[in-house]
Amino acid sequence: NLVEIGKTIGKNESIYELKDKATNKYYQDVFEMGYDGSVVLNTGDEAQTLLEQLQQEPEASKYGKFLSDQPIIFWQDMLGNWRVFVKSKYQSLAECGKPVIYLYPEEQVDVHVQVRPNGGFTITDPDYGKNGWLVKAKPNGELYNYADNKIYPYLFWEGKAYSEDYAIPESGFVMERQNVGKEMTGILIKAGLNEKETVDFLDFWLPKMTVKPYVFVRFIDRAVFDEMAPLYITPKPDTVIRVFMDFRNLDEKIEAKKPVVKTPIRNGFTVVEWGGKLN
Repeated sequence: NLVEIGKTIGKNESIYELKDKATNKYYQDVFEMGYDGSVVLNTGDEAQTLLEQLQQEPEASKYGKFLSDQPIIFWQDMLGNWRVFVKSKYQSLAECGKPVIYLYPEEQVDVHVQVRPNGGFTITDPDYGKNGWLVKAKPNGELYNYADNKIYPYLFWEGKAYSEDYAIPESGFVMERQNVGKEMTGILIKAGLNEKETVDFLDFWLPKMTVKPYVFVRFIDRAVFDEMAPLYITPKPDTVIRVFMDFRNLDEKIEAKKPVVKTPIRNGFTVVEWGGKLN
């Protein structure tokens, strides 16, 4: 089911693609996984605007562009093994689940907050608007949103993001289902969350983390998350804590090295954000 489309440089070996690529499920899966992300991440335009434009474009048109880019190629090595290569730009965007942002200024102050997931937003609450959120923040964390004149406990967003440096750490925490709540409470407190933030975190994530006998929890490096979803706050905070989790539910227990978790110190105007990768 292969058709030759070219030769390698040097050894002049044949390179192939599938004859039935237009209807082949493997091509369709790669397209659904990574086409939109590749368009957004390989242009200098605003991600949210591009995503909205992509939603308006017919699927057949987008799929035609995808196929014409020769996204998948096949090559047979000297041992007779077939190798499949997928263009690296067709990678799925990480779907960021319920990141929430808490603001704790030392005194009541107006705060402008912008977060820019490089794959665009899917939900924001309150409405993000064109230039981000403008709120009156109190030391106890209460936020008055000027756009709708309502009070919020935090700023909420969901979206999609990607980083070339995104790599799930090998070290993490393996927990039995019945112990997840207790063990995650200790881990989150050590990671810098306070009691209320930890309760909010577990209210959202615990049901998703306890669907199988075990769960493997890892935390993405702060620098990587900053690249995926840069956060801009004015006035500039003294302390920023961003906790982003990646987890996998397991049928059986695995062995993993536990990472060292360093507890940040909250000094001055403190901003706390937690979220995770939806599976």
